[in-house]
Amino acid sequence: MVFTNSKLIREHSFDIIKSKYLKTSLFLPITVVCFATFLLSFASVTLSVSLGIVLSFWLIMRGKPDGILGLFLLYFGRYYFYDVSSFVSSGGAMPDYLRETLTVAGFPLEVQTVACGFISLRVILEIFLRPETFKSKFPKIIFPLWIVAFLPVLIGFYLGFQDKSTNWTRGLRWLMIAGSYFYGYILAKNWPKDSNNLLVIILLPLVIVMLLLMNLSVYWSHHGFLFLGLGGAFSIYFIRNRSFMFRLLGVLLLCLSVVYALKGSLTTMGIVSLSILFSYLGTKKQVAPSIIRTRIVKFAGTMAILWILIFSLGIGFLGYHPDFKPSLSYGSYEGTFAQRIEAKALSDRMPFWHPALKEILSGPSFIVPSGKALILETPGLPAEWVVGAHNVFLETLRINGLFAGTIMLAIYFLALKNNLFVLTKSADPILRSLAAGVLGVGIVGMATGDFPADMTVGFFLWSLAGLCHGLFLQRSPLAVKSKTHYIWKKKLLAPMPKQQMET
Repeated sequence: MVFTNSKLIREHSFDIIKSKYLKTSLFLPITVVCFATFLLSFASVTLSVSLGIVLSFWLIMRGKPDGILGLFLLYFGRYYFYDVSSFVSSGGAMPDYLRETLTVAGFPLEVQTVACGFISLRVILEIFLRPETFKSKFPKIIFPLWIVAFLPVLIGFYLGFQDKSTNWTRGLRWLMIAGSYFYGYILAKNWPKDSNNLLVIILLPLVIVMLLLMNLSVYWSHHGFLFLGLGGAFSIYFIRNRSFMFRLLGVLLLCLSVVYALKGSLTTMGIVSLSILFSYLGTKKQVAPSIIRTRIVKFAGTMAILWILIFSLGIGFLGYHPDFKPSLSYGSYEGTFAQRIEAKALSDRMPFWHPALKEILSGPSFIVPSGKALILETPGLPAEWVVGAHNVFLETLRINGLFAGTIMLAIYFLALKNNLFVLTKSADPILRSLAAGVLGVGIVGMATGDFPADMTVGFFLWSLAGLCHGLFLQRSPLAVKSKTHYIWKKKLLAPMPKQQMET
């Protein structure tokens, strides 16, 4: 966005923090009740989880923006908040009482577990009752394929239960979480018109508070990866604002994100670096022709998305080479940056990725018993590993087979592609910043971990991806809808005329 005068700058700055919607909606009571429900977990986990499940069902069925922050609070567990350094010094063991949860017929229940089913139910109801919500948003074939994928996954789910596998719900959970991308378009449909600033008002205070707690070592969960991505992306957005207070806020976000990333893992460093880079390129003032900037961002984003496949398959196939057998002895986590990368790829990931690739190639390819352990062959690691291959691409194909797994991956890559499109074509810096955060977390997370596809982070990550693209389609004057699937006019690939740019 290019500001033309100081008055417009002041009006835009004020616009960021005002919203009539929050006053007229149920945002405040929902947030207060959900926060009280979370605090109740410190007194009674059973009561807190029971109330949380009921509230999450209601909020997910409503599908309105005033419930987003409340859902975040309901997803929090008390075991996310503890002195991280004290557990690290004691060997990393967390007291069992912190892991207490609601158990029904021997099955542990949490909000994020049952919410997977709520999300899928809400999406399926929407497609049958209001199919226009998804019209022209993505190729029509994607949704029915996702529905068909439930057939082999449900059979595998039953087989995993019969085999008494430790993680027998994993495959079904992952398939349902893939539907979160469709849920984002439901949120976009219910989003108040011309109120993209709600994204800043609702999400950024939470991001700042959680990043602060993370830096103080009193909070950690996989949500932290999402907070790092959003914090890094929106730091550039605020720094580029002309208001001194917003610039100061941007510097705070940048410091909180970068400082934590630097003392964390290569995954945290990669997420923050990529989010900041995408945000910087996507919101950069157009001193050069727009088409050049757009092509640079599009090329960089496309290469980054393809990197998920290249890196995953490359390291997996490298395990077949006699000079690179899976081992824990490659590189050093305390050495140079290059040594840390070598250790991450070869010592930390190859022992999991190579066996996962072998399982995928050896089959079964269509129906896979859910929750089957990953068989490891690396000395120093358990023979059976039940918590995944730490790679969304490989783990999705391993636990759900080539058919269902490919459909799920198609949804994820479509989400990344569409958010890259928003980054290069949207005139709204808020949407571009959100797209940058989604891309940073999605690209790095899918290559180095399982969390983008699992129940804790997956719902929020892919819902925000669908929301971001959905809001762009609603406001872009250049989006052209087709009766069969979404298409774009040639002029959409050209620089957007200044008179059409959103303010």
